[in-house]
Amino acid sequence: MLLMVKDLLLLPEFREFQLTAGEKGLDNRVTGTGIFEWESPEDIARDFRPGEFVVTTLSQMKEDPKGAEKVLLKLLESGISALGLKTVYYTSFTAAVLKRAEETNTPLFLFRDTFFDDIIYGIKSRLAASGELGDSALLPVSGMEQQPYVCIWSRQGSADRGRILPLSQIPEAPAKGFLGISDSFEEPDKVGEALQQSRIACISGILSGQSIRFFRDAGADRLLIPASRGSWARDFYRDMKTRMEGEKAGEGSEWMETLMTFVGLHGDVRQTAVHLYQHENTIRYRIRILRKRLGLTEDPDYYSSLYTFIRLHRVYEIWPL
Repeated sequence: MLLMVKDLLLLPEFREFQLTAGEKGLDNRVTGTGIFEWESPEDIARDFRPGEFVVTTLSQMKEDPKGAEKVLLKLLESGISALGLKTVYYTSFTAAVLKRAEETNTPLFLFRDTFFDDIIYGIKSRLAASGELGDSALLPVSGMEQQPYVCIWSRQGSADRGRILPLSQIPEAPAKGFLGISDSFEEPDKVGEALQQSRIACISGILSGQSIRFFRDAGADRLLIPASRGSWARDFYRDMKTRMEGEKAGEGSEWMETLMTFVGLHGDVRQTAVHLYQHENTIRYRIRILRKRLGLTEDPDYYSSLYTFIRLHRVYEIWPL
């Protein structure tokens, strides 16, 4: 059965999507999904396929409205099925974009709180379950039933791509970029779980500097990365960051650099001092002040709290909320 844009609007992941233009395109066929955050107009034809449901925050052009309009107009020419704008930096589309969406019958949506991964997993799971996979590089459902499969999540530059391959065709580590590999599955209805595992493994690989990472080897990242999407993790991170930055404006970067280096070097004060070209006593002083600011002076396991905070910081750099 064909999956159309209007079908997605019935799903929980799309409950807050607001249609702003292109209503005639609600019958557009959806054959895949993608995130648009980085491409130049010249990259769009290569990176996006007709039928993809695309989501974006336009973060790379948050201070360039004219540039944002230019890439959106180009994206509307690529044959995508629909476009969703998360209203982090922009809260509306320009008149030119709205006009072109009507001309190309491309639905435009605004949303605020839904996470990109929920949208992507939701679409890909429905594509896999329906057997209507088009050019999405996913195995047919019948193929999944005949052999174990894994999900592969890749990132090259800022480009994310998810796909499904037979267990026997796991690729080697790439020369550039990162790959995350899920556990093996046999049931077609486990595609969503497999995609989540591969995304987590890929992010864990980026954090650890490993070009290929299996979910089973991702350690505590298997807990921390999915937890980073929740309100408890976000509140913990924001509270720690506010405390760390102190009362003086502009302090944050220096303290964060010290803390990231200290944690990255496994709490080695001497190596941290060498790396930052500071005296060891300066580093000890900074760590002592940081512990006080963060409320960790009486915590014997304070380093685990520092590690969790920095790990979350790096996750949010790679996988923004």
